[in-house]
Amino acid sequence: MLRPRLKICGVASPASAEQLDGLVSYVGTVVAPPGLSPRAVTAAVARAVADTLHSSTHVTVAAGMGPWEALEAALEAGSGVLQPHMELGPGILEQLLVEAESRGLRVAPVLVYRGRGGWAGRLREVRAVVENYRGIVEYVLIDAAKGAPPRPQGQWWGLRVPGEALREAVEALRGAATVAAAGGVSAENACRAVELGAGMVDVSSWADHPGMPGVKDLGRVALLVEALRACGGGRGR
Repeated sequence: MLRPRLKICGVASPASAEQLDGLVSYVGTVVAPPGLSPRAVTAAVARAVADTLHSSTHVTVAAGMGPWEALEAALEAGSGVLQPHMELGPGILEQLLVEAESRGLRVAPVLVYRGRGGWAGRLREVRAVVENYRGIVEYVLIDAAKGAPPRPQGQWWGLRVPGEALREAVEALRGAATVAAAGGVSAENACRAVELGAGMVDVSSWADHPGMPGVKDLGRVALLVEALRACGGGRGR
């Protein structure tokens, strides 16, 4: 069994990135307009973060902008992967994948769970696109709507995306793309996401030092790494 991958997101400084390099699969930096996120930085700062990495892959998480602006931000940051943190219709997504390929970027599309209405339809639309671009799609991120509360401990152990919805996404995208789970993921429930079929987990605020958004707590990251190593049956990152 392949060990699930780990992305630590919202890394806002080169010093934090240097500590994570090689420990995790992906280091994500949020590039967004000021005020949109406490972890948002400019593309120039994201570039400094990316330049620090030698083993982990840098992801530009572009928010609060259109897809083409997001593409330019990832290129300016020198990232290997663009995660446009917005839902894109199938036509725009395909155009973005084609353009990203021509410019040497891989893309991680995002699907936001807002309830069961229309969920299966969106999964089918995304699969129809990504299965034709497997070499460009790095993963598909499944996230909860902004402000969605954690599920009670008895209901998917605090994950913000319901377990049945995550499992449905895994089944819909099987063979086309790796599914990454985000939203309320911690060392305590990361393996639950893996048990539901996620091949990757994405952690941001839980990994922060208390009161220091964007500065990551290596002790917490180590707990995540060990949890994933145990449930994935593998070694390394």
